[in-house]
Amino acid sequence: MASSSVTKNSRLLNPWALAVVAVAVGGLLWTTFQREEVFQPDGREPDAVSANYAELLLSAHPDDDHLRIQLVDLLIRLGEYTKARQHLEAWPKPQPETQAYYRIELDSLVAAKSNDLIAQQALMERLNSFDHRKLPVPLLQKLAKLALTLQAPAFAAGVYEEIADRDPALHNESLEAAAQWYMAAEQPGRAAQIYLQLRRDSQEAAERRKYAQLAFNGLLSAGQGDGAAQVLSDELPLLNNPQTDAAWLEQGVDVAVANKRFALAQRVLNQWQVLQPDNPHIALKAFHVRLAIGDLAGAWETGQQLVVDHPDDQALLEQMAHLGEWQAITRWHWGTGFNCWRSKKTRRLANTRGIWRVSSSTLIDQFRCWATSCTSACSPMSSLMR
Repeated sequence: MASSSVTKNSRLLNPWALAVVAVAVGGLLWTTFQREEVFQPDGREPDAVSANYAELLLSAHPDDDHLRIQLVDLLIRLGEYTKARQHLEAWPKPQPETQAYYRIELDSLVAAKSNDLIAQQALMERLNSFDHRKLPVPLLQKLAKLALTLQAPAFAAGVYEEIADRDPALHNESLEAAAQWYMAAEQPGRAAQIYLQLRRDSQEAAERRKYAQLAFNGLLSAGQGDGAAQVLSDELPLLNNPQTDAAWLEQGVDVAVANKRFALAQRVLNQWQVLQPDNPHIALKAFHVRLAIGDLAGAWETGQQLVVDHPDDQALLEQMAHLGEWQAITRWHWGTGFNCWRSKKTRRLANTRGIWRVSSSTLIDQFRCWATSCTSACSPMSSLMR
């Protein structure tokens, strides 16, 4: 009986000691698992153990919104979508926009995993009606990526614009992303306006030129050729690099002519000539510019050398033939044409108002003959014409 009495009265710890131990252990857990190491243990990727620790911590502090969001993110990274949703829906006092975002993210992940196209389409509609303006910047960045996953580039572009407005450190980077995705969404006009804004804000010449050309291309894609021509006009004095600027100048000539900016077309030609004085394409481009502005005499003068340099260019020969007809160039040219007509035994006679007219095909032969220096065939008749 004595032994049972001793056993009955002996305890390892009394209740007060147990309470002290419990508080100490709880405090130790709280101190330990408050740190980010819960979510990134020893710098490694988080694992299921990390998630268990975080859940234990959240159960002790259910009103800690930051901890709850970290846990939801962790569970999403681990593919534990059901658990993540449980913690999201158990939020005592939720932030409505943040909770709505995570609902969309979880739904999209589940839909993608199951290849549910109908659910993905419904998610796109939810996304377009989602007011994201109150989300913090980190969630906006995630939302933009989510929108791209759901193939909603225009929505993603709008989110990137919001980020640019909110965070000065991410301003240029986010605006570039916005412009890129507006282009992908077939909204080049909006992209061009963003590039113009970046160009205005840029302090570096190389960046300014890059944004100017991107704006130029966007305006062209949007059918705003006159705006593109103006961008080129504003940038023209700075286009002085033969390696990087010549191609843009060549394109710019065509854009200026197409938008009836003939003075600009001539300025661009002149700048191109400065950069590449030996480029044979410049003379051909100048020929077409003179035709476009109605300078037929100038086109004829330029074309004479061109047919020598390009004797087999059929389109050029036809254009020069028409110039010969329209301008009735000089007696010498008509004589040379007549001689070539005779040497090839082809002619077309038209008796209109008492004058001879030579057809375009005959004049093509004239210029081909002249360009290849067929003096032996031409000289007898030329002497008669003189």
